[in-house]
Amino acid sequence: MERARQLLGDVLIGITLVVMAGGAYLGGHYTISDETVPYSGTYEPLRGVEMPAAYESVLTISYEVPGGLLLRQVHNQYGTVLLVGLVIWAVLGRFRYALPAFALALVASFSGAQMAEGNAPVPLWFAAHIAATLAMAAILVVSSRREAKERPISVGYVAGVLGLLVALALF
Repeated sequence: MERARQLLGDVLIGITLVVMAGGAYLGGHYTISDETVPYSGTYEPLRGVEMPAAYESVLTISYEVPGGLLLRQVHNQYGTVLLVGLVIWAVLGRFRYALPAFALALVASFSGAQMAEGNAPVPLWFAAHIAATLAMAAILVVSSRREAKERPISVGYVAGVLGLLVALALF
């Protein structure tokens, strides 16, 4: 049971890295602004409609940035898998780390949804999203390091982690 918990914790770190890498790419195309602007993108039915600049940038990412919509979907779905994984990790007995990480993941999820919709204050939602994600990642890494001290990692273990990450990527 302890090895399964350790394995799941390390898989959660991999999922977090995927979510953070995708988020970094999406953040590079995101506009952190509360101002209202007319939509001027390629999606014709919305052209000229007044909307928050932050939401317009989300539409631009979805319709104009190469791979933007796919990356938004992967970011969202892996975030959901991360939440479910944290619950399972807590059930396996890692309450000390899983519950705070789960709470931070919920804060990151909520603040990410608020900033994507352009709800004011966008800079505050953006900062909360980044801070909660980084704090959650730190909790996962600290837990993994402590478990690795108790139960050293073998080649077979690393192969198992990588195999699970590949299976999740195909899922």
